[in-house]
Amino acid sequence: MSGHSFDTGAADLAFRERISAFSSSKAVFEASRCIECSGAPCVKACPVHVDIPGFISKIKAGDLMGADRTILEKCILPGTCARTCPSEELCVKSCCVEDLLGPVTISDLQRFAADYGLKHGVRESCEQKTNAKRIGVVGSGPAGLSAAAELAREGHSVVVFESNRLPGGALTYSIPSYRLPKDIVRGKIDYIRGMGVKFEMNTRIRHLKELRERYDAIFAGVGLSEPVLLDIPGKELRGVVSGIDFLREINRSLIENRGLKNLTGKRVAVVGGGDLAMDAAICAAKLGAKRVHLFYRRSFEEMPAAPLSLQVAKEVGVMFWTLAAPRRAIGDHQGNVSKLVCIETKLEGTDKFGRRLPVVVEGTEFKVDVDYFVAAVGQQPGKDAMQLGMRTLPEGTIIIDEKGRTSDPTVFAGGDVSSGGATVIQAVADGMKAADSIASYLT
Repeated sequence: MSGHSFDTGAADLAFRERISAFSSSKAVFEASRCIECSGAPCVKACPVHVDIPGFISKIKAGDLMGADRTILEKCILPGTCARTCPSEELCVKSCCVEDLLGPVTISDLQRFAADYGLKHGVRESCEQKTNAKRIGVVGSGPAGLSAAAELAREGHSVVVFESNRLPGGALTYSIPSYRLPKDIVRGKIDYIRGMGVKFEMNTRIRHLKELRERYDAIFAGVGLSEPVLLDIPGKELRGVVSGIDFLREINRSLIENRGLKNLTGKRVAVVGGGDLAMDAAICAAKLGAKRVHLFYRRSFEEMPAAPLSLQVAKEVGVMFWTLAAPRRAIGDHQGNVSKLVCIETKLEGTDKFGRRLPVVVEGTEFKVDVDYFVAAVGQQPGKDAMQLGMRTLPEGTIIIDEKGRTSDPTVFAGGDVSSGGATVIQAVADGMKAADSIASYLT
């Protein structure tokens, strides 16, 4: 993405968090709508089982620090999860409130309490046990951070290894700032450091034998570092990039306060229907693209992207092409992508996940003029994950049991590298589960 610079001030404004935080009065009003129902189905729907009625009742009472502490008991990344969790499909969907205002906006209340705690809270000090064990955590994404924090709470000595310059994994380098401000990520990582967790940055662990002799147990939370590439003619042309590389470059540019790619007047095509594709399309629009096309081979209703992402994409003018798929990219005489040839699809039958299967409709090809083509169809484990030494599936995901144990009794894993790609809150849940298993194993 080299090219002309993009005004940093304009970039900061364009990528500023979109949703305004609750005021204190709005938070208390919203909290008062919670009926603290018997059985708390919202808690059961939460992957980490946050005591939702408990923290909401503290907001009602004006005990904001208490609300934050209640959330932290189950979720070490409350502000992050409040912004990224698909709450509409989890806790909010399970809310029993049925008045005209709809269910309680639980994620907004969690964000309010978490942000207050991050700004005003005291550090959580964790004393090491006299018989403390040494645990190495590979990867500082949500799963690694969650596991590290829980093990520090148990009194163990924890070191997190991260290949990048800054910790946070996907939270820092993949999720755009308008969805997850980086000061929220930095603040919580500082909090975890205050718990006694150490971080070794710019350190790539290529095989776990590097750690086995020094640590009593290891947690692998390396995420999905490589893009899934579209295998179509023209993929080697300049201007054809993966969605994850596109977003990482934007985040690095903002973090390092350097020039962003200026897409003013450019035509950008994005392929995919998940949050990765939606983030790429929205970012392209925020960087000044004249036109952003988003191609998805299924129908609009079947797009897996979060409702908020779809709403933002519409607001910034993304043009949706559903039931359409790319066939080949065409370049100009200088080797730059200039056109994308697509074809219409139709849905027939279902796949193993129950989704409708897209089938191409021959004779329906059409061309779209483009200057950039962003393939945002998914991610997969990098070579490092497959070389760590544990049993993996053919696609490279690490095989674990229900307690996060791998084929090596000293190694545990969780997050996207074992699930193949899920949510931030599920990665946090995986880290907590593995930490509990590691604590049991060590004793």
